[in-house]
Amino acid sequence: MTLGKRIVHLRKQKNLNQKQLADRLGIASRQLVRWENDRARPRPKALEQLAEVLEIPIQQLVAEAAHPTVDDIDDPELRELLNQIQELSQHKLDALKTVMRDMIACEQITRVTTRTQRLAS
Repeated sequence: MTLGKRIVHLRKQKNLNQKQLADRLGIASRQLVRWENDRARPRPKALEQLAEVLEIPIQQLVAEAAHPTVDDIDDPELRELLNQIQELSQHKLDALKTVMRDMIACEQITRVTTRTQRLAS
């Protein structure tokens, strides 16, 4: 999980909107948006302040997750479905993998096509 996604996740856990968190940090909302979208990285002092406001150790805020986990998924229904995957038979797991590979391939093709069209314009 990127730092920006971690900030979003932690902010939502505290039931804060962007303006509320930005106000508590004493920064403009647009700066927080840049952090959350990984377009800018908070300075060390801002990271300390962010950890304090979110009531977490700074290490938890800046630690790079080796691999995303099911808990990192914001959609509760999807999270619940993924938690139940291990109950499926091998045949159904294989079918699910095929569907997921196809969906991901379609998404990647769409992104490349969209990027190519933007560059051509």
